[in-house]
Amino acid sequence: MKRKFILWSCVLLLMGTWMGCDRDKNDTPVQPEMEMISGYWELMKAHRGFGRIEEYHSQEVVYIFDVKGNLEVKNTQGRAPFLKDGNYNYAFIPEHKGYIRIGNGAHGYSLTRNRLEIFDDVAADGPLYEFQRIINF
Repeated sequence: MKRKFILWSCVLLLMGTWMGCDRDKNDTPVQPEMEMISGYWELMKAHRGFGRIEEYHSQEVVYIFDVKGNLEVKNTQGRAPFLKDGNYNYAFIPEHKGYIRIGNGAHGYSLTRNRLEIFDDVAADGPLYEFQRIINF
């Protein structure tokens, strides 16, 4: 009786260990920035340098970020102020804090709970895009 108990205990322990080690290949840790940026963002303003500011109506230009590094851009107003309609990959650049890579380009960014700014060399009158969160994932 004691041997059966020990044998079953070992079998259960081995099964538990085996099942606990089976990780999904897509189960990788998510960067905190990716959790913070995930959601729907609408473009509010585009600062084009030398004082020129373009304002956008609600949901004219929407950026949808997910935690897997995918970005979908939806533009209902025609002209593309920053990125054209479509799907892009994005990633935060750990070795350059404050920078995000979207597609093949690297851009500066500022991110708070409900506000996102993406910019390129603002000190030299580069563009600055202001977004407001409309839906959080």
